[in-house]
Amino acid sequence: MTATITSPSKKKSFFSIRFISNISQNMKLLITNMFFHLLCFPVLMGVVLREMYLSDQKVSYSDDSIPFVFIAFVAFIFSVVLGFVIPMINFRYLYNKTLVDMNYSLPLNNRQRFFADYISGLIVYLVPLFVGFVISAIEILIGSTFIDLHELFEYFPLILKISSIMIIGMIMQYSLAVLAIIFAGSTFEALFSIASINIMIPSFISITWINIVNAAHFGLDESSIIKNLTFFTTSPVGVCGYIIYYINILETSQFDYGFTRITERLSSFTDLSYAAFLIRSILFTVLIVMISFLLYKKRKAEDVSKPYVFKGFYYAIMTITIYCIVSLMKMTIILNGVVTSLIVSGIIWFVMEVIRRRGFKRFWKSVIGFAAVSVGVLGIIKFIDITNGLGRAKYLPSVSSVNNMVVNIYGTNEIENVNNRLLTDKQLISDIIEFNQEIVDRHFHPDNYKYEIYSKYFDQNNAYNNFDEISIDITYYTKSGAAYIRNYCVPSAMLTEFACDLYTSEEYAEQITKEGYKNSLCKGRGSYTIHVENPTEAEYCQITLTDKRGSSKIVEISIEEGKQLFEALRMDIANMSPEDLKKSDYYCELNDILINSACHNTTAFMDERDIKYNKTSKEMINTMFLNEDYLTIKTDPVYLFPIYAFTNSDYIDRFFNYLYHYKGYDSEYNHDLIKLENTLCLGIHRERSSYDYDLQRNMQLDNVTSVEKLLDIATPIVIDEKVIAEVQFTGSTLYVIDRPGNREILEEAMQDLKKYT
Repeated sequence: MTATITSPSKKKSFFSIRFISNISQNMKLLITNMFFHLLCFPVLMGVVLREMYLSDQKVSYSDDSIPFVFIAFVAFIFSVVLGFVIPMINFRYLYNKTLVDMNYSLPLNNRQRFFADYISGLIVYLVPLFVGFVISAIEILIGSTFIDLHELFEYFPLILKISSIMIIGMIMQYSLAVLAIIFAGSTFEALFSIASINIMIPSFISITWINIVNAAHFGLDESSIIKNLTFFTTSPVGVCGYIIYYINILETSQFDYGFTRITERLSSFTDLSYAAFLIRSILFTVLIVMISFLLYKKRKAEDVSKPYVFKGFYYAIMTITIYCIVSLMKMTIILNGVVTSLIVSGIIWFVMEVIRRRGFKRFWKSVIGFAAVSVGVLGIIKFIDITNGLGRAKYLPSVSSVNNMVVNIYGTNEIENVNNRLLTDKQLISDIIEFNQEIVDRHFHPDNYKYEIYSKYFDQNNAYNNFDEISIDITYYTKSGAAYIRNYCVPSAMLTEFACDLYTSEEYAEQITKEGYKNSLCKGRGSYTIHVENPTEAEYCQITLTDKRGSSKIVEISIEEGKQLFEALRMDIANMSPEDLKKSDYYCELNDILINSACHNTTAFMDERDIKYNKTSKEMINTMFLNEDYLTIKTDPVYLFPIYAFTNSDYIDRFFNYLYHYKGYDSEYNHDLIKLENTLCLGIHRERSSYDYDLQRNMQLDNVTSVEKLLDIATPIVIDEKVIAEVQFTGSTLYVIDRPGNREILEEAMQDLKKYT
């Protein structure tokens, strides 16, 4: 009998037959998946449209929609689970001995068989999702005929981005499941491999980063893993993390800023990072598919039922498992945690070896394998330790590579309006990177710096008053879409150059005045006063003026006057130089924005319209008489900074615990303290109270001329200068700066206060 020879063209046609056959065999799964997706996005869109309709009709909120949201969520979870089930069915012949011979005997080459199975399964998995999207779009079109969907359409680009991220994540999930199945030789191994590969990839990346942070620690932040593109683009868990973080940025921006800087804040993550995410996740998914195909070609029919066809995958999974267990136990406070972790790891290793080997055959190899893997894991962890976290604490992006940055500053001194401030100005970025480099240098090369050591102890009763520290959180967003987070605690004066450049930059001027104007828009009066976002809805502008003793006064001006006022302030800040800022005198605060004597347009505007507040010393003292306030003076204050903060940021966490909760951990803080010559404060400092000082001075005086002179020279603003006295009253702090003639005025006032205490 002559064998039948199949021509290449005839053989090629079997791809479509295989493809259609798979779709037909998976029709029940396709219908089931369609059912889940019909219960998901179309139901969610129906809920959204219903809520928007009720809002248009001024109907109060009800929780009737919550069950439908829950149903949609559960349906989506089931549809995602099918991303594991479908490849297990399409490639079941790889771990089912009764099916492998039939599938391998068909007139298909490896390429045709693999891609027919892969693509057909992917279609069964994704087509119902697109059907759900189409039905949701139809709902929107129908709803737009009787509901104002303007607000929904504003979020449409965001919805498209999240949808594309979700689709990529589902394709990645499906592809990783196919890869895991190709390694397996049995049903158990297929299930174990799918679970392992989806858990171990994000676990390995996360725990490696935590090991790096624990080894280097200085300046690094464990939470930066939530902005790590490697984490986001290598597993479905990472993709979910990206979606959650993406949405969280929007919610945080709306909560923090209300109606300001939402677009700007989002751009730091959604533009460059979104593009980088797409490119890297697609490339990773393509790589997974190609690796799957190459390994698929190497499989033979007789490999089915063998323990792990490709043993390298099994050992990689087990090595990562041991690495994660040892690392996690090392981070705990358990004594002999490494020994405990090795015992736990050994139990898991040997159980899996018994399952893989189908018994105890040649079990001595398992012992040698575990010993080798354990040594390797401990070596990797030790290498991370001795290299100070692979040197990550020293790494800083270049100025040219940074697209923008977010800076958050807080501490014992005030630097106003730098709360999650998004900045793109290259000079400001350069200032921060230069400052950051100095901090890193102080940490790794302490011998290059000399400090005046004040004491190894501090006064626990006035611990908070003694310290001058600023905590700064920096997030660099690079042009490649990466994000780097750094956290430090420094003396306030180290931020002088950055603060001066910030407070006189055009970018800051535009941001802060835009926020000030929008936050001043109001309608209604008295208890019915509400802040509005849209200027067309506002009836007037409500501004708050604060004098240097911290007393505030609310003033109402027209919308047009509000525009003119904040435009004048924008011009003043933008035209001001750092030297102007340093030489100018405090005038007032307008909606928490610093106004100084260099703000000529702003002060002229306020004088022309007779917008008054307690700005003279006499006016402030009269108010103090009326309120029976107390005044205290602390001469020659000493500002201290723990030098240990430059060497170990663990200390800072314990230090803050002590300051804010007043715990008696004094033995923990017997470290050298630096005596600081100068300080920086750019805002009214309210943390200290008059009761923090032993002396309390009553202001009931017959002759207050000397005190008026003292208050004339006292200022809440100090820009890298030496302070010779603190004047404290009503919870606010003013500083007397070491300038010609100031000490004589201080001494005269002190004499009068002694007479009239």
